[in-house]
Amino acid sequence: MINWLVKNAITIILILLGIFIFYCLVYTIILLRRDPQLANAYVATGTLILAGATILLAVLSWQSIKSGYDREKRGRREQRLKEVTDWAIDILSCGYEESIVTFEWQSLTLKEFELIFLDHLHNRFSTLSSRSSYIWRIALPLDKDLAQAVLITTLTTARHLKLLNLARAGKIKNRKSIGKHRTLLNSNATDIIEKATKLL
Repeated sequence: MINWLVKNAITIILILLGIFIFYCLVYTIILLRRDPQLANAYVATGTLILAGATILLAVLSWQSIKSGYDREKRGRREQRLKEVTDWAIDILSCGYEESIVTFEWQSLTLKEFELIFLDHLHNRFSTLSSRSSYIWRIALPLDKDLAQAVLITTLTTARHLKLLNLARAGKIKNRKSIGKHRTLLNSNATDIIEKATKLL
């Protein structure tokens, strides 16, 4: 019985409210028939009640609209933070690939290394670099520190791309110089992820 009352509480309340309003209307009609002079007072009271209900409805509508706008704004912010974070994760992903292949660089000829790895990695970094200005533009309104971290990572990514170009041209034969720069780039990307996560 209690479960039924809980499940149908709103329906019961609405029925009771309807009964109450019905009896109020009947009582009002009876009073107005007995004393027509009360009509003006009831009209004024009804007008005040209607005005109050209108104001209440307007306030509730405004709150509903504001709540929807706030949810939409929060959703857009989270989507932008996700795009920034995904960009940084892509940079770390490239680093993971690089660390696996460069570990075996010593056992490969430069030509073999280039065919297996450098072209692929160069293409991925080119894509990341081309997205960097867009990522910076969406990070700037979110947080200045985040935008600064994106800018630093953008410059580091561009530098890393140049190092990869030199390696492809055979001008860098020691993987340590690229690996050292790779560590810096990973650190920058991790900093972006940490900053973006704090803003969620």
